[in-house]
This record gives sequence, C-alpha cells and structure tokens, in this order.
Amino acid sequence: MLVLRPYPKPTERLNEYLIRLCYVNGFFKISELLSVLGMRPVKQAQMGQWAPHHLKALNEVLTKALGRPCDDVIALHSRNDSDKWLFGYDRTLAELIVDFPRICVHCVNEEKAMDWRWAIGTAARCPKHLTPLIDSCPHCDKPLMWDANILEFCPKCKKSWDITGTEVVEPLSQLEKDLWPAIDGNINVTEKQLQELTYAMYMAARPFDVMIQRYGRIPFSRNHYQLVLNGLALLTSEDYRSKWVKACQRYWKNYPGYINPVRLFLENVEIVDTGVSCQSFGFNERTEFIQKARVQYVKDKDKDQPIYHVDIFLLAKALNLSVSDSTILFEAKTFPMVNKSFVGNHKMMKSKIFNIKDIIKKVKSFAKGPKAHTSYTCITENSASLVRHLCQYGDVVNALSYQNRFTVISTMRLI
Repeated sequence: MLVLRPYPKPTERLNEYLIRLCYVNGFFKISELLSVLGMRPVKQAQMGQWAPHHLKALNEVLTKALGRPCDDVIALHSRNDSDKWLFGYDRTLAELIVDFPRICVHCVNEEKAMDWRWAIGTAARCPKHLTPLIDSCPHCDKPLMWDANILEFCPKCKKSWDITGTEVVEPLSQLEKDLWPAIDGNINVTEKQLQELTYAMYMAARPFDVMIQRYGRIPFSRNHYQLVLNGLALLTSEDYRSKWVKACQRYWKNYPGYINPVRLFLENVEIVDTGVSCQSFGFNERTEFIQKARVQYVKDKDKDQPIYHVDIFLLAKALNLSVSDSTILFEAKTFPMVNKSFVGNHKMMKSKIFNIKDIIKKVKSFAKGPKAHTSYTCITENSASLVRHLCQYGDVVNALSYQNRFTVISTMRLI
C-alpha cells in the first residue's frame, strides 16, 4: 500500500494524476510505479490511449495500493469523452489531445501538479502566467518525458525550471481566451473555428506546401506552442500573411497562382483581422508534418521537392484537365508518382502523390499553342472527334507524349 494516497484534482486526467502519484511517493516513471504495484509493463506509447484491459488491470492494482475503490481514477481517462470538440473527423488535425507532455513551468512550481488542458493541441500559453506551454527543455532541447521529475526540473539534464524571467509578454488575444476551456471541458469556440485553426496550424508547419494531409493525432514537433501562435497569426494578422506571401514567392513565382499555398489557404478560411499585433515565429518548415510516403523516394539533392507535391485533384487543377483525363495520364505512367508503393491501387486514388515541378516540365511543350501549319489538327476537350473515335482527351494527350504528329490546343494554363 502506498504511503501517500491523494485523490484526483479537478484539473487532472489519468496520466496527470499518475505523475503526481509517482511524485509524492518517490517514483520517477509511471511504468516504475505500476511495476512495483504488480502490474505488467505498459508501453509508453500506449499510455496516451489506455486499452480497456490495461485500465482494468490498473484499477485492480490501484485499488489495493490506495486502499479504496478507484473507479474515480480510472474515469479520468475518459473524463472528456463527452466533449465532442476534442475530436473532429473533418479537421486537418483530428484529435486535439496530444500524447506528449506539456507544462507551464510556473504552475508546476506552484502546484506540483499538471493540468489536463495543457495537453490540448490548440492551446499555446498558460492563461494565468501568459507563458508558453513547453514540450522541450529550454536548457538541453530534449523533449519532455512522462516523468515525475517534470514537476521540478528537466528529467534529462536535471536543470531546474527557470521561473525568474521578467520579459514582457503579450496578453492573450480574445481567440486564445476562447480556445482555453473550463475545467469541465466547456469551450467558447465553434467547430468551424477549430477546423480553420487546425488547418492554419498545418499551414504554419508547412508554410510553402500546397498539399494538405490529415493527421489523426498531432505529431510531436519541438515548441508546439509556436505552431499554434503562427496558426493564430495566419488567421488574424494581415501583416503576418503579407510576409507569408512574400516568402512564398521564392518557391511559387514560376507556377500557376491558383495552386499557391496562400491562395488555397484564403479560399478555405474566414479571415478575422483583429488589428492587434500577434506573437509569431517566422516561417519554419516542420518535417514532422511530412508523411513518410512523400519523402522516402526523394533524393537528398532535392530536399525542397515535398513542397511541390500535389494530389490528383490539385494536379488536374494545375493542368486544367479533368480528374479523369489526369487519371488516364497517370495510369499510362506519363505522370509519374512520388509514392510508388500505391501504383496500381486505384482505390487509393486520393492518396496518390505527384510532383508538380517535374510534371510541368513534361507538359510545357504542349501549352505553347500551335504554329501555323496546314498539317496540324486542333483538338479540345469538347471536340466531336473524341466521341467519334471513342476516346477521351486524356488519351490524346497521352498519345502525344510519345508522338509529335499533332499539336494539342489545350487550355493548360502553365505559361
């Protein structure tokens, strides 16, 4: 039986409570505590999503160790299941509770406890102290761990948290205040606002990228709070967006304007310019937000290539072709894929990735229009000859990638 047997605090979920239970009883890791209590090891990754059989085993050992029924402790894991805003299927980042620990160093110094709301991926700063919720040590840069030492110092380098900083910090914007929920889980933002913010956060992580790939859970990337603040700046600061436009010119000035990341972003969100300066942290590409299928075939010399990745829909838009015509060119291998593992799997069409930079090089010669010559035949998407010959426009374009007897007059807008 444990010597100190605290009850859960209103601000705790399961992991936060277990960390405090470790701390007051002289243990470091949750796994160490559970092992002493007689529970079989649980992998660190599984502690973000406790399986039912793990919860059952945890209930049994804690009931003995605390000398009381522990249903209230186990219920902490699902305490926010009724808060539907914590998960949204239509968001770029679906689940808002993150797996990695985040803390306000001032709060842990004062309370020696963690707040479940620090784990919300759309929260950037502590509303009480106005300081960032850190996920990495300011001294050694190592990611924080679920370790009881986190309540006093960095579990890696053992240096104490600096709580003497006197730098001037900006007050929370109204949107930041609304994004911070009450202890019971009530929040003052709409689902639409959460959808737009998670999209903005992804764009902040990939500021020059036009391809959006959804994540079920938010991946770890150092200083997550900066990502949130940059996302908020994209939504509320005209000055920040203007700087973004200029930065994008480096990559997209020679490409169609309608697949520029800035234009795509503005088409999908509702901008609310507050006129108040926003704290932001430049435009840094976060590789943690590039899925493996996009980079495993990219050569080292082409490190910027993922920026030019598009799916079949953006590809069709860029070439002013229909999706079906673009699919014909893909199936004929005229348009090569980046993620080659998906070749032949037509059910995964939405997951197929192309490099617009390479494809434009292939089709530019067809976009210049015909020269005056009597032997040329003009064909468009609506030409009756396509129906007579039982083929689609994509079949003609594909044929011309191998033969030059005709010139295609397409409406490709590449030049």
